Amino acid sequence: MLKRWWWVPLAVVVALLIASWLLGRWIQGTAQDMAAEAAGIGLERVEVHNGLDVALDLTGMSPSEAAAVIKAVEDLDSSWDVTAEVDEETESNDGDDTEVAADDSDSDDSSSDDDDAADNGSDSDNDEASNDGDSDDADSDDADSDDADEAPSDEEPAVELTAPEIVAQLADDGSVTISGTVGDEAARDELIELFGEAFGARNIVDDLSVDEAMVATEGGGINFGGMAVDNDQLQVWEDALATVGDGTGMSTLFEATVAPEPNGEQVESALNALFDLDPVQFNYLAARLRPASIETLERAAEIIKANPDSGNLRIVGHADSDGDEVRNQILSDKRANAVRNYLWGYLGVDPDRLIAEGRGETELKRSPEASADDKQENRRIEWELI
Repeated sequence: MLKRWWWVPLAVVVALLIASWLLGRWIQGTAQDMAAEAAGIGLERVEVHNGLDVALDLTGMSPSEAAAVIKAVEDLDSSWDVTAEVDEETESNDGDDTEVAADDSDSDDSSSDDDDAADNGSDSDNDEASNDGDSDDADSDDADSDDADEAPSDEEPAVELTAPEIVAQLADDGSVTISGTVGDEAARDELIELFGEAFGARNIVDDLSVDEAMVATEGGGINFGGMAVDNDQLQVWEDALATVGDGTGMSTLFEATVAPEPNGEQVESALNALFDLDPVQFNYLAARLRPASIETLERAAEIIKANPDSGNLRIVGHADSDGDEVRNQILSDKRANAVRNYLWGYLGVDPDRLIAEGRGETELKRSPEASADDKQENRRIEWELI
């Protein structure tokens, strides 16, 4: 039985070999078609061996054309091994063509020399007519140039920046509101810093805006207004404004005036503004006035004596929260009395118009006290109209 079917395995092997051969031919044919299509050449110029070896016949092409074809075929399948047959004499032929062209040029030059000599006579005859034509052309060009100058431009005109105009208004409580528009944040910061140095940083209200597109960063002016208690206070304000103007390089217009009939509330505001700008100072944990405070007290005496009908005033001493509460109450009371005593004892203020009172740490202006500056601001003297 087995002997009868001995040929079956042999047939299977033969069939597999035939199928493998056919598959290889199909793969080679497909690769040949793809390569020919990518290279843009006929099938007769493409040979595929072993499925992965592609040989190209690129004779007659320039080196650059051949390189482009090879790259196009290689991009189809990176596993292919692409070889090509190209003309080695292509570059030399290009050079030969150049030399021939050069020779032709030389011969053309010699013939053109002869032509130039022959044409000299006719050229000179035509110069005059040519010059007349050139003159007409020049007139035409001038007219075209004038038309071009008058043509409207599509470019947008440059925006002319305006100079900053600043208004500083001093209120009765001593605050100075700064308003207006500046060119950038640096100009804004400089302006606020200089006003703070001149009038006290905590008295400044920043109401400035920034417009870099419309406002310049330099120049401009400051308009200052407010109501002073007397001429001396007016002069202090004017000097302070001049300092700001010098620092910024801006012009200043001082329009503050003295109130015609100061009342008690205006005197109270003026005294508080003075003590905010130049606070009185005491020795540490003591009620002894420091020499730096004398000028402030002298100005306070002038304001009070210049307004004898403004009513009586209370001098209120305040302390920070350091230490014992009882001790702070006693210390604030002593400091308020030190101010009262100096005003009537050394500067001639009517003592009947002054009352001293200490309130310790019961009315903190800054709470909580997060810094030494907060504590310094809480250690203060304030004025109240009675």
